[in-house]
Amino acid sequence: MKRSTIAAIATAAVLVIGGGTAYALTSNGDEPAPVETVTSTTAPTDTTTPEATAESEPIVAESPAPPVAANDPEAAYLIEVHARLARIQTQIPNVTDEQLLAAAYEACEILAPNQTGEDLSLIEGEERSPHGYYQDSSAIIVSARITICPIPR
Repeated sequence: MKRSTIAAIATAAVLVIGGGTAYALTSNGDEPAPVETVTSTTAPTDTTTPEATAESEPIVAESPAPPVAANDPEAAYLIEVHARLARIQTQIPNVTDEQLLAAAYEACEILAPNQTGEDLSLIEGEERSPHGYYQDSSAIIVSARITICPIPR
């Protein structure tokens, strides 16, 4: 291997491993010339081990809650129903917020507290999913139940 090739490999290794100023080796015996390098700085990593965390903090179940404050149930409903509709292949991609709110209030009026609404379609022409239920209506009903018209206890 030629001396210039070895020098290039050595320089690359110094740059990668050392991260500081590297010196280019010359084949003619002259003084080595410094080569500027840019070093990246990274934030220190957390050294806490999973075992230490598991021992110090117990796992606690959290109850589902609307993603916004309870003082605006309609806003919470819209956030929840849009999130649910985004996870399915919806049949109502161009639905407006006003239509979603109207459907939520309709669901609240129709459903008795102990009904799930699995067989209820709030959308004209909605087809059942391969699993046998109305996905869009289910997203509307569940979102309405946890935000606008929760099931009384």
